[in-house]
This record gives sequence, structure tokens and C-alpha cells, in this order.
Amino acid sequence: VESRVKSAPTVKAVELTYPDPFAHPLQPGCEPKTPDPNLPGPRRLDWIADPLAIADADWPVNCAGHTTLCDILRKTAIDREVLAAVADSHAPGIYEFVDGIKRLGVENFMIIALDDALHAR
Repeated sequence: VESRVKSAPTVKAVELTYPDPFAHPLQPGCEPKTPDPNLPGPRRLDWIADPLAIADADWPVNCAGHTTLCDILRKTAIDREVLAAVADSHAPGIYEFVDGIKRLGVENFMIIALDDALHAR
């Protein structure tokens, strides 16, 4: 007798793999260096918006020369809030960080990629 009851589909666990961020030692010349005392100090942050301004047109500020970044901020921000991380492809745990942020349901985050390898991912 042939059964007409369909069996449940097989569920397979997803195995995530990440590159080992410590697999390759630092390349010569990549060691941290002390700041050059002959260079000027840090520049003043120019993207501080008035926290009391409520009009969307007021934010982001100082977009001249940074239109792409400002466009991304307008699309990503929720109530002017963005979680931003700056990393390159050798940043330890960057992939785990992104997966964790996604699992938490955080939608207003962005990774600022410092190299083409991370940008491509």
C-alpha cells in the first residue's frame, strides 16, 4: 500500500566559515608607528549636527564634497542614528560582527571598508 502522506523536508544545519584573521602575520611595514610630532594634530570634526534641530533637511550636515556618504546616511539612518564600523579585510571578527548585528535585527548599520577586498564581500 502506497502512503499518500508527505514526509517533512530534511533540514540541514548551516555551517558558517570565516577567514582566520590571525592566519597571516603582519606584513613588513604594517607595524604600528608612533605619530610624527612634525605633523599637525587631529582636525576638528566637521560633521556634528545640532542635536536639537528637528527638520530632516538639517541632517546630515556639511555634505559638500561628501555627497555619496550623505546619501548613504540618509538611506541608512533611523532617527538620525547609524551604527558604523570601520574595518579592512584583515579586521579580526568583522564577519562575525556583521552576522551578529543582522541576527539582532539592527537595520541602521554600515561598514566603512578601508580596502577593496572587504568592499567586494
